This record gives sequence, C-alpha cells and structure tokens, in this order.
Amino acid sequence: MNYFKEELTGFESWAHVYCSREAFGDLANYIFKKEGLLVQEGIQNLTPGSNAVFKADNYVIKIFAPIESSFDTEADYHTELAVLSFAKAREIAIPKIIASGSVIDKYLFRYIIMEFIDGQDACDVLPDYNRDQKKDTVNQIKTILKNLNQPVDDLIKKKDFVVNTVRNERLSGLSEPFIAELITHASNLDLSEMVLVHGDITGENARINSDGELMLIDFADCMIAPSYYELPPIIFELFRCDREFVHEFVGDKDKDIFLDELIDGLSIHMFCGNIIKDFLKRSEISCDSITSILGFKELIKTKLYF
Repeated sequence: MNYFKEELTGFESWAHVYCSREAFGDLANYIFKKEGLLVQEGIQNLTPGSNAVFKADNYVIKIFAPIESSFDTEADYHTELAVLSFAKAREIAIPKIIASGSVIDKYLFRYIIMEFIDGQDACDVLPDYNRDQKKDTVNQIKTILKNLNQPVDDLIKKKDFVVNTVRNERLSGLSEPFIAELITHASNLDLSEMVLVHGDITGENARINSDGELMLIDFADCMIAPSYYELPPIIFELFRCDREFVHEFVGDKDKDIFLDELIDGLSIHMFCGNIIKDFLKRSEISCDSITSILGFKELIKTKLYF
C-alpha cells in the first residue's frame, strides 16, 4: 500500500501536488506514527518553497521532493540537518529538530520534523515596526550573521557560483546586456574568503515570536560563500528596501562600499533573477528596461539612501 498515490513525472507534476494536503496527508500521518509522534489535527499548509511543508499540532513536517520530481534534494536534506546542528551549537534561534529520516513509499521521501514556532512571518510584522523595533530587529540579524557566517571545513558541499550564474534560468526576463554584465561581474570577484551563509533570509524564512525574537527557518539553501551573499535577500526581500531598516543595517559603513557588496552578492546569488525582477515589479519598472549594473545601482541608491 502506498500512502502517496500521485504520479510524479517531473517538475510540473510536483508543482501540481507539493502544496496538496490531500496528496500528502496519509504520508505525513504515517511518518508521524513511524516517529512515535501523536498528532491530533490534520496537516495544514505553510508558506510553500520547493518542498512539501505542512503543520500539524505543534510540529512542522518538511517532505523533500523525490528525484522523480526532477529536483535532486538529497544534498538539501543533508545540508539542512548539518546547518541546523551547527546553528544550534552557535546559539542561533532556530526551530528544534524533532526527527528526521526517510521512507520508501511510492517514491523515496526524505523528511525533517521540527517544532512549530508560534509567531508570525516577518513579512507580516516588520512593515508596522517603529524605529526602535527596527533597530532591535537589525541588531538581532547582525548577531545571527556574526554567529552563522563562520569559516567551516567540510560541513556542506561547495558550489561554483560563476557556473551557477551562467546557467541560472531565473535571470530570464532581464535585458541581455544586464545579464551579461552580471555574469562578467561574478566571474571577476575574489572568492577567497568564504563562510557559511543562510542565503535566503527573507520575510518568509524569518519568524517573529511573541517575545519579538527573530528566528530563522529553512536552511536547505545554505552554502559556503562570501558573507555578502546574505545581503540581497535581507535588503530586497526582508526589509523590502525600507530606508529606516537599511540605515540601521548599514550603520557607519560607507554607503558606496555597501552598495558594491550588495551588487557583488546579487551577481552570484542563486535567486539573483527573482530578487531583481520582484524588486523592479514592486517599483513598477519594466524588467528589460535596466541594461547595466551601473543603471541598477543608481536605481537602488535612490531607493535606499535618498
């Protein structure tokens, strides 16, 4: 008997079911029972990513996409477990791991069960913060980055940023000259100083609990990278270019140097295209109207500083 009954034949088939409680309900219940966890309520949807993520009682269950989905998530699974252990040892606020493992059902599904953080997504809270709350949040983020962005040996597999940028289909929709400049820029960066990064600190991957504490979730996209790799999601997706947040985050650092680091991080970022296009859409600017890094820098300079 298979608990998961859907047919997976690639990306489109996975995209059709990965948020479906009906498709994953029986499988999730089986995994909970396998781990000796008594769950009273049915699974509920959480913010979707690439994998199937649901809540039940005070648990979050993350079921990683099997190879038949066209995603190879084995490395993501091991990365998330390794980094969660590292983060816990560094006293970073993260969800507690309850259980992890794999089941062979219709397909091989890897999973992680974590505690559910009672609170709100940062994207639903931060826009209403006053200046003091923004300052406190920025201090929390800086402490997290200081503890997380450390050199590590063989914790997770390293990636080739330049190759990833060249092959990154997410850049599609931007102007060809802009794409070419981003690739060239990435190729010329000094990547000698590498640390562990979360890489996706967005409003959906940060939770604010009842005490106002910011907690990170979803460590599957962690990698070894320059520390400035963290900047684009934080500035564009977590802060949404809010000037007060950015002012507190930049602090006494030279603004032009910070802007250069932001562009450096964008040029090698896995989600570079998504971040830029989402920003341009929110700014009501055509994605193909930006034709150079210089033009983009001037645009975001006016958004962040003036």
